[in-house]
Amino acid sequence: MLSIEKDDQLKIVDYDEQHLTQFFISVTPSGGLYAHAQFIFQITSSDVYPEEPPKVRCITPIFHPNIDDPSRNGDTCINLFNYWSKGFSLKDVANAVLFLFYQPNFDDPLNSSVPDEGETVVDCILQSLIGGEIHGVHYPPNKFWCAWKKQNPNASIFGHHKILEWKNEITDNPDTLLNGMEKSVSFRSTVDRYVIQLTSILV
Repeated sequence: MLSIEKDDQLKIVDYDEQHLTQFFISVTPSGGLYAHAQFIFQITSSDVYPEEPPKVRCITPIFHPNIDDPSRNGDTCINLFNYWSKGFSLKDVANAVLFLFYQPNFDDPLNSSVPDEGETVVDCILQSLIGGEIHGVHYPPNKFWCAWKKQNPNASIFGHHKILEWKNEITDNPDTLLNGMEKSVSFRSTVDRYVIQLTSILV
């Protein structure tokens, strides 16, 4: 049986026992913007595999520039496929999927999952994990992330700062840049809004 486990970040959750041509994997990043959320992907290999790469489809609602939401088709843009060779394994494919969560490419998006003017990456991703509508697309709460947040109410979000620490820093230093993208003063109202939303999750 293929093993892809990587520090609990990658796991096979289901597979085709008869032909081993279709796998379902869970991706649970331990860091980065999507830390502690869980997403399920379907990996399907054809009769010509490994001469050609498998198909990778996300089946969990997600706001990500390189992964289509399941409501569209769940297509996943994997750089590894641009220089695919039969020497690559399904484990390599799974690791390439995990890489997308640490290095999302907002400069070359597959879809419209990029911040609008006045929004930040943090703004959009947080809203998608908590649950809500972004650019006309509804995202249900990511149950795995919400469960983690309930169990760890004081834990850092995105592995960088506690949200209340962000709020204090923004208040004291309104000209500080947030992730080199937007002035944090523009993020102040976002933080206030999510403090309220996160509080409702933790009740």
